[in-house]
Amino acid sequence: MAVHSDKPISNSDSLHNLKELFHVLYWLACSYSPTAAEIGKPLASTPLSQQSLTSQQKEGLALSGAEGRGFVDYVLWGDDGLPLAVVEAKRTRKDSRIGQQQAKLYADCLESMKGQRPLIFFTNGYETWPWDDLNYPPRKVQGFYKKDELQLLINRRSSIREITSATINKTIVERYYQHEAIRRVGEDFQRRKLRKALLVMATGTGKTRTVIALIELLQKCNWIKRVLFLADRTALLTQAGNAFKEHLPHSSPVNITKIKDDTTSRIVLSTYPTMMNCIDDAKGDNKRFSPGHFDLIVIDEAHRSV
Repeated sequence: MAVHSDKPISNSDSLHNLKELFHVLYWLACSYSPTAAEIGKPLASTPLSQQSLTSQQKEGLALSGAEGRGFVDYVLWGDDGLPLAVVEAKRTRKDSRIGQQQAKLYADCLESMKGQRPLIFFTNGYETWPWDDLNYPPRKVQGFYKKDELQLLINRRSSIREITSATINKTIVERYYQHEAIRRVGEDFQRRKLRKALLVMATGTGKTRTVIALIELLQKCNWIKRVLFLADRTALLTQAGNAFKEHLPHSSPVNITKIKDDTTSRIVLSTYPTMMNCIDDAKGDNKRFSPGHFDLIVIDEAHRSV
């Protein structure tokens, strides 16, 4: 490990590096050790003690599924005592996706017990898959969502409104093809349950204003809260930032290439290097932007940069 500064190494950074070293050595042992098959097996058949859990957590952990009585690895609870998420964790040498059906059974039981269906996560420590099985298939992300982000996703199930029929703000966009583009994206998101859309528009046709009107519509209908706008040049960010300030001033747009410490704005503009630095600059387990921080990511001139 190389150290390129005289800055003291904090305890949290030391612990983080030690954990990463363990992962590397574990992979090395699993891949090349002559006794790799024995690695990861439990030393005893006695289950782990649950005495440190609260009575509410015990109630949520001991669940009956189609394969008999079992235990979910983690239940994440909301302030109202309702389950926000279940986590099924497999050993690192196993495919995390083998826990998908097992996690679904836990979610079924928790919904039956508590009246609220939690979000589902399955992981092996290297791969993490969130699954809102009421809306979307699983997808791989870099880590777990924060408590308030989970609660927002749960609340959004009942708070979102129709976007295909909602009124588009004509003070932002006036041209018919801009309205058509917004309607098509809305249909893809709402009716087809897609998570991505591509707008191809010629120079001077108002792409930025179209995107701003789309964001305004999605925010108004409670589909999104925070937006990340990415571009590969600072000049594009400046231009887009001015447009956001003109048409969506209430969202407090901020360009984090200039203002470094603002993580509360609903519109964040950034270049790729700056955002990568924000992702990598974690103090212990505290990341500036978690995987669930942004609800929508807009990539300007995607044909050039992505």
